Amino acid sequence: MQFLSGTVTVSLPGNLFDTNLPGIEHKQNLGMAEDGTVFAYNRGVNEWFYELRMRLTDAQRSSLRAFLRNTVQFGTTTFAFTPDTGIDIGAGATTSVAARYWQDSLTEKPIAPGRWEVGCVLHAVSTGTANPSTA
Repeated sequence: MQFLSGTVTVSLPGNLFDTNLPGIEHKQNLGMAEDGTVFAYNRGVNEWFYELRMRLTDAQRSSLRAFLRNTVQFGTTTFAFTPDTGIDIGAGATTSVAARYWQDSLTEKPIAPGRWEVGCVLHAVSTGTANPSTA
């Protein structure tokens, strides 16, 4: 997978396959009247969440850290998130979406000397029945 902002590209191994990709939350207000009538007020916004868990080398971890801290400044700037070949994250297989880092921290766990399991959450938005914006 790749993260791209301007001229800075970070290529990383794919997301571990035991995580949900993507998670979609449709924003609407649901309510019920005394007679059992259900009312649904559609706010027309979908949030797309990409929970990534990757196994990285020291160099890959360093590149990801620099990208998040210096290039996009965590959630400040959107960037292009491209999945591995054949993976559809909402806009079609292998199609990039405009995403934003959606956490205040970066989760890093050492799993072996020079190897890390890194987790993060990315976020995209769409309206109505549309897919997330392509990047």
